[in-house]
Amino acid sequence: MAEFAPSELAASLGWTTLAAQQLMGDGLDLRYRLPRLWRLVLELVVPVHVARRVAELSRDLPYEAAGDADRAVAAQAGNPGLLSWPRIRALVDEARIYHDPERAIDDEQHALAARKVESWPGNTPATTDVFMRLDTADADAFNASVANIADRLAKLGDRDDLEIRRARAVGVLADPRRALTLLQTGADPGSKSGAPATLWLHLTDTTLLDLDTYAGAVTSERLGVLSTDLLKAWLADSTVVIKPVLDLSAPMPSTPTTRLSGWPTWSGSVTPSASFLVADAHPGPATSTTSSPTSRSGSAVRPARPIREASPHSAATTTASRPTATGTTPACPTVSTGGPARPAAPLTSSHSHPKEPHLPL
Repeated sequence: MAEFAPSELAASLGWTTLAAQQLMGDGLDLRYRLPRLWRLVLELVVPVHVARRVAELSRDLPYEAAGDADRAVAAQAGNPGLLSWPRIRALVDEARIYHDPERAIDDEQHALAARKVESWPGNTPATTDVFMRLDTADADAFNASVANIADRLAKLGDRDDLEIRRARAVGVLADPRRALTLLQTGADPGSKSGAPATLWLHLTDTTLLDLDTYAGAVTSERLGVLSTDLLKAWLADSTVVIKPVLDLSAPMPSTPTTRLSGWPTWSGSVTPSASFLVADAHPGPATSTTSSPTSRSGSAVRPARPIREASPHSAATTTASRPTATGTTPACPTVSTGGPARPAAPLTSSHSHPKEPHLPL
């Protein structure tokens, strides 16, 4: 065959060079390796796409094995309904195992070594696409368990479609205690908190204040942007530990409106099982508060207003003494304006940490 024959054929047919190469390869296999099937194609008994499929599957077979596959497929050519894709593959695989059993076994072992379970983000953070390549026996058992649980959920009053119930059944299997109770007693105990999960979320104080009014946007480092309604559905009936962190990548405002040591200030009712861990911005241990069914979370203690340092261009100067040891009263700062010095109001703070940083107002 000429070197540039595929390119010339592709140009005349308006195809790509690769498609022309595949067509020429299938034609050569049918003409010289599958003569019976080639004759049936010329007689318009077997469709061209069926013959090309046989040629593609038998391309790696020895010449004798390809002849057996040719005879097996040609014997069933009289009934086009029998030449489905799975049936064609079965006939070719049978010839492969008969002539080269060791290679067939090696192919099966390579397939078992490629088993895996993967997940990818869905179109929205609400769903995740899962791909599984399992042992055939495990896949059959998994499919039977999913079908059984989906049927039991329908008997318990779940009116969703079958596919949705099957997807929900996978979530039930993820909780062994719940799945065991449902399969043994037929009652669904509901989902309970299992292994802890960590979510890194970015949201503003405005979003927190408006949770009960309308849905807001929450950014997750792993899932992307999701609504607060979806987040509340995920956290329902769960023990929640909130750890505020400072986003160092965000620009600090010139006039901060929220003091770091007092952020966040939690108010309003919370779920009975929720516990909140509020980290202090100053050095020292964090403080933890746990809510009760009728309690309301308290507000964190705000620090004293920081000292405003005068501009170097101002006539007034401000001086302050170095903080003293913990538990003693520091000297009051004095302000000099050119007249008689008078003591400024003493600073009061609930924090007794030495060398507390001063934030510019």
